[in-house]
Amino acid sequence: MPSFPTAFCGACGQDHYDISSEAELKLWKDLEAANASFDSRVASAIIAILRDCSTGKDCYLKTTIHHAIRVEGERIQLQQETFDLKAEKDGLRGEIQRLHNKLLDERAENRDLAGEIAMLVGQKEEMSLRIQALGAEKQELQKLVLDAAAKDTGAEKVDKETSDGISGPRKLVCQACYESSGTPIDMCDGRYPCTQCMAQGHTCLYRNCFKNHGGRGCKSSKCTMWHGEEGYGHDEL
Repeated sequence: MPSFPTAFCGACGQDHYDISSEAELKLWKDLEAANASFDSRVASAIIAILRDCSTGKDCYLKTTIHHAIRVEGERIQLQQETFDLKAEKDGLRGEIQRLHNKLLDERAENRDLAGEIAMLVGQKEEMSLRIQALGAEKQELQKLVLDAAAKDTGAEKVDKETSDGISGPRKLVCQACYESSGTPIDMCDGRYPCTQCMAQGHTCLYRNCFKNHGGRGCKSSKCTMWHGEEGYGHDEL
């Protein structure tokens, strides 16, 4: 009997004969010849070799199947990971698109806010110009009122006993405004009835100046009492 090489089997941990297909086919023929010649010793040896070859083939088949199962499992796992990565990629793409749309919306909103701010700034500047114009008009009106009052009443000299040397048209202040504020000239407009009394529902009354009433004649431009001017309600009493 010729000797045959062996190889370690990773499936069962044993050594198996490692022979070619031609050598195995020749062993089958030798087995037929041994059986024909009734050589049981040679037949038993050949059967042992062929049986070990069959066991080796089974081990190889099991190893191949296990390897195929492992490879298939790895393929399925890789396929699942690929699917998960694709889903994650799609999710990231959707998130990127959402953020992009949000950025566009915020830019549009910022443009709108910038337009509103520019409009408000323009309105503020326009209001400032209007306030300045109104201030100028107010000063002009005050000047006209003072000039008109000066023409109506004339320029009076200030009494040395009660004046500080300043002359000008007198400003009348009604009793209600005089008693309700520490700055009566700013409160009362000197009309009859005055605007404050009409707004507050008060009885507008201008007190008679005792100096003017006493016959001496009050010359103080700071005197806020009635000096006999017409249209201040005293002619109705």
